[in-house]
Amino acid sequence: MKQQILSTIAAVLLLAPAALATTMNSPNYSSNAGRVVSGGSAATDASGMNKAGIAIGQAIFIPSVPPVSPSFSAKTVVLASEDIAVPPLVVSTLPDGATTAASSLTVSGRVSTTPLPKSLTINGIPVNINPDGSYTVSVPLTQGNNSITIVSTSQSGAVTTRIRTVTYSPVAPPISVTSIANNSTIPLSQTTLPLSGTVGANVTAVIVSVNGGTPQTVTVANGAFSTALDTLVSVMNTIVITTVNATGSSSSSAITVWRSSAASALAHTGDINGDNMVDIVDALLALKSGVGLVQLSSSEISRGDVGPLVNGVAVGDGRIDIEDTILILRKAVGLIW
Repeated sequence: MKQQILSTIAAVLLLAPAALATTMNSPNYSSNAGRVVSGGSAATDASGMNKAGIAIGQAIFIPSVPPVSPSFSAKTVVLASEDIAVPPLVVSTLPDGATTAASSLTVSGRVSTTPLPKSLTINGIPVNINPDGSYTVSVPLTQGNNSITIVSTSQSGAVTTRIRTVTYSPVAPPISVTSIANNSTIPLSQTTLPLSGTVGANVTAVIVSVNGGTPQTVTVANGAFSTALDTLVSVMNTIVITTVNATGSSSSSAITVWRSSAASALAHTGDINGDNMVDIVDALLALKSGVGLVQLSSSEISRGDVGPLVNGVAVGDGRIDIEDTILILRKAVGLIW
């Protein structure tokens, strides 16, 4: 009987990861049915699911049909799983309508890993997806308007599409970021990112935004700019740098920065009870911890805090929740993270 119960739990977690949720005691919610938004704001990105700048596990899911329960009177539930935390298709690149002086555009992002989609294409060309759901592709641009269509097709055949229209203008003010390379990884412990670079002649202003947040104006001196960004989130960050010259012409450049921990592979193994194996016992401990039924020690939390993943490496986010439970269970039954 015990084995049957465990098997049932495993099936539920693998096939319906979004089924578990807990209440959130906060009046700051937005009645945006069936979508993920930040507390108190209805602003969403192109996917209609995830407000830019909100870290995994910090959003709120408002179900289309609120559960009939007094504990759900506020009609909100805590973000329940990777399936909700990471929409079917997240794109990190220039915003729609941007102009760039670069002849190619880097398109990065993430897709849901529960499970990975059947296919991912950019302008009809198949894209390789890493085991952690991340991807990155360089798309050549032609002078003038360029339409970039990113399509993710799930295992069940559901199609999610994102479209960016970007203008390539060789005479637009050029931008060069010198402090960090595109698609670089920084330690999860690093909360501030120095950002510096050079711009073309006659540039009068440099404007920087992180994850679609409030733009900040950076001073330009002798064709160079420098600032420090302190609003980074875990995992993926999109930084957009826009220049404006004396004639009013603008140009933008985007870089993606990933935050992870070099020690993650050693610390976040999924082996919560420390018996040198990851099995259903660890998955159950993670589940019980996530719903408050058991209290784990700091070392147990460190081992069980495996999600999110960055480039296939468990980096953790300081807590154990349903995402960790699903990842540990997948490892326990022999599936890759």
